[in-house]
Amino acid sequence: MLKPWCMVFGGTGIDICKSAILWRRFLILCGGTRSFDGVLRPFIGVIDLREASIVWFIVVTGIVGEAHDVDIVDDNIVFCGDNIVGCLNFDGKLLWSYRVPYTLFKVLKSDSGIYATGGGAFLLNFDVDGSILFEGKVNAYLRLLPYMYSPIHFYDLIYGGDEIIAVGVGRNIISRYSGYDSIILGFGLDFKTTWCKVFGSSSEDKVFSATYDGRKLYLAGCTMAGGFGGLDILVIGYDLEREYYWCKVVGGPKFDCAFSINLYDGILHVVGSTASFNGVDNFFILNLNLDGSLREFNIIGGSGHEYMAPGCKSRVINGQLILCGSTSTWTFNHRNAIILSTPIGFKGEFPWKSPTEWENVTVKTVKPMIKDIKIKCFNVRASISKTSFSTKHEFKTVYWIPRIYCSFKPTVYVTRI
Repeated sequence: MLKPWCMVFGGTGIDICKSAILWRRFLILCGGTRSFDGVLRPFIGVIDLREASIVWFIVVTGIVGEAHDVDIVDDNIVFCGDNIVGCLNFDGKLLWSYRVPYTLFKVLKSDSGIYATGGGAFLLNFDVDGSILFEGKVNAYLRLLPYMYSPIHFYDLIYGGDEIIAVGVGRNIISRYSGYDSIILGFGLDFKTTWCKVFGSSSEDKVFSATYDGRKLYLAGCTMAGGFGGLDILVIGYDLEREYYWCKVVGGPKFDCAFSINLYDGILHVVGSTASFNGVDNFFILNLNLDGSLREFNIIGGSGHEYMAPGCKSRVINGQLILCGSTSTWTFNHRNAIILSTPIGFKGEFPWKSPTEWENVTVKTVKPMIKDIKIKCFNVRASISKTSFSTKHEFKTVYWIPRIYCSFKPTVYVTRI
């Protein structure tokens, strides 16, 4: 039987975990910390789940910012973040790194190399040895002013076999006063755009994550078009073949925003932060059927704040949902990084390893407001222009030993990876 577990790590500053993946019995993670030298620094770490112990943590001292995503390619660790993309071996040695002009939020491995994207509509395609195959920038033109293009930030990439799908936000694409609009771009492996769609209303509409089943694309983010109060959770289902789509808004009277979405066993698992149901910020897991109908809405947290941010990831592996973020409920000092792993459908309290005076992590079901909304969808013109901004740079890395607390030694499921 799968068991829930929780891991908190950091120091006396502010720490956040942005992404984590499982590889064999190890958890590879990344994020940002102010606990090392008081400045926000990217970190990458490896934790042995069998022993609930740190293998190593490194901090990149030459960068101010965070590491936003991490993946395993040929037994090496590829990561990206604020103005950096790089590769480490499993001993923590930096093999190569580039200084890039924008923040990179997502790294994606594929049959045609590794892709990364982020702010400034920046696209990067490179090999595991560090050779850059392509570097470019997307120009998506405003619908009403087709000679001007919008500033775009991509947050997620989907590998569709013969094309890559990038998902993010653009400014005022639909109209001069539409605020942020959601943009989806499909481009071939030759970096020629195949299609570009924009979803939006007269208010802010943002998507931060996507999942794909081969025909239908599911998007998650936030919108102000719901009318529940402030930002609400936005989920869009889009059939690429029939060009049919539905839009759901879920939330309450305060801040609600989705930052990650996964498709597992025919159910959409949407993860983010909400302040509408417990008086403080908590994580939520929203389960929807593939037609957008509500199955369940669970909040996870305690008496403090549990927070996700743009770029935070969640993943479903072997029936276990792993989400990353920051917490002030379970903390060594101020606000520390947290990873929660919960079996699909779990409710109740996480088991804590004693002795500890920390309160329990609680998963409980609440009833949100949900409704269909109609937002506009337009085809827009987009192109990819080649650039050469990135420069090879040997960043300095320093080993770091954060404080770490694990609720128990999670040996149950990692042996099946």
